[in-house]
Amino acid sequence: MLHFRLLLTLLICVVTSASAQTVIDLNNGGSVRAKTLHDYDREAMVKTAREDSVRYADCLKRAFSALHCDSLSEAKKYFKEALSLRPTAEGNYIVEQHLGEIAEVEGQLGEAEQHYTEALKQNPELHHTRMARAIVAVQLHHFSEAKTDCDALLSLTPTKEERTRLLFVRATALMGLRLNKEARKDLEALCFLDPKNENAPVMLALSLHDEGRSQEGIELLNRHLSVRPDNVEAYALRGAIYEAQNLNDLAALDYDEAIKRAPERADLYLERARCLEKLGKHTAAEKDRLAARKLRK
Repeated sequence: MLHFRLLLTLLICVVTSASAQTVIDLNNGGSVRAKTLHDYDREAMVKTAREDSVRYADCLKRAFSALHCDSLSEAKKYFKEALSLRPTAEGNYIVEQHLGEIAEVEGQLGEAEQHYTEALKQNPELHHTRMARAIVAVQLHHFSEAKTDCDALLSLTPTKEERTRLLFVRATALMGLRLNKEARKDLEALCFLDPKNENAPVMLALSLHDEGRSQEGIELLNRHLSVRPDNVEAYALRGAIYEAQNLNDLAALDYDEAIKRAPERADLYLERARCLEKLGKHTAAEKDRLAARKLRK
């Protein structure tokens, strides 16, 4: 299968010493008895909870302030401190959600998925978070998990925009599972729902190629490029299909067109370099690899 991309967040224990005091024991008819260590522990817990609530609120205030200033590392630090202060607070799903979003921005997709999962455990109705987890899962190649999340969301009543995203993500997951026929159903539904979507025809062509119907995939891309001649992904995919068929001259021409439209993309230079090597153009291939290295610095 040709490679395809898609698309992108903490306990306190307190010990106090005892003193010679008395306490009214309400569990024993209000009798007066000597104060025990258990009573001190309970008082300490109440006092700690009260103090932690203040600190918890302060951590959240600082975290959201840091987010407002785009200081993700500071926000992450305070969100995690808040979790450590009150690990069972009712609103912690919001903290987990934001930690997932921060991790996703930082490229820590596995961590993002864990935070989203924790948020959903606490509040399964977080549909936006379930969508985010599905997208992260696809990038991690956790295709079954992504499909499950998309199935759950599509069974609701998503908006047109949400349905468009969900169909695309589920189709990607289905292709990852090599369920190309099912993927094509989603992609065809996506084309009907959003005729101007540039990604759906490319994904359809990819599914056809993966199923051994490469010529149909090329014909689909030809039709698409006749009306959307600036679609970089379409040129790159057609080039990759030509290359898979050992039509390297045609592949190189498509890579040329893709790079002309997206000269900032290192991956395109590497794809063309591979193709040029097959054509025996070693100097040109090395030039492309050098260009890719410079772009990635």
